[in-house]
Amino acid sequence: MYECYRIDMVSSMSSASYVEGKEVAKEMGCTGFTVYYNSDYYYKTEDLIDTVHDHFEALSYKYGCGPMELPRDFPKGDIRNTRYASYNTGVNSALRGTGGSMIDWTIPPPKGFKMLFDSNCMGLNQYPPSMGEEIPGEPSLFDSAVHIQYQGWSFSHRLPTRMDPTRYPVSVHLMDVIRSSGKGYPKELEALLDNFDFYAINVGKLYTDAHPLKY
Repeated sequence: MYECYRIDMVSSMSSASYVEGKEVAKEMGCTGFTVYYNSDYYYKTEDLIDTVHDHFEALSYKYGCGPMELPRDFPKGDIRNTRYASYNTGVNSALRGTGGSMIDWTIPPPKGFKMLFDSNCMGLNQYPPSMGEEIPGEPSLFDSAVHIQYQGWSFSHRLPTRMDPTRYPVSVHLMDVIRSSGKGYPKELEALLDNFDFYAINVGKLYTDAHPLKY
């Protein structure tokens, strides 16, 4: 019963995040597929899991069958960890189907971190120069983008996700883009920002085959 509730808790928080993300994407004029990350949902999920886990343990004492020593998390190697281990794995599941990847989903985010990934898979979004200049002569119509907010810092930038792996790298590392922009970033975000890759959807299998999920 606890394991079923645990799946429902992660799924419900992921759904709430998805709905909020759609509103954010609409307000920003993004088209096509987007993925939203809000660290508030990570901590709400973790708090809820702890609360329900402790409640089940308390019930075992109340009815004279405790301690159950109920595992809080799914065991390592359990396939449910690919989506229902935490809010992070819920987001990562969406990312890996949309053009991105969280390399290590166990890293907790700093509180107050929000990110919207715009896959721009239809090639409809035209990004302003402030989000990074197009590379002359390069097919940048399908470039994707990230919009990040953290306390007083924000970062909106084009991601050069290319569709031709014979000419360009399969993936783009988020920290490489941020460093090359010269805009700076809060140092406490470094571990999290260093944890995201992005790629064009048509080369997704090349990336995911080379970076299988470790659960």
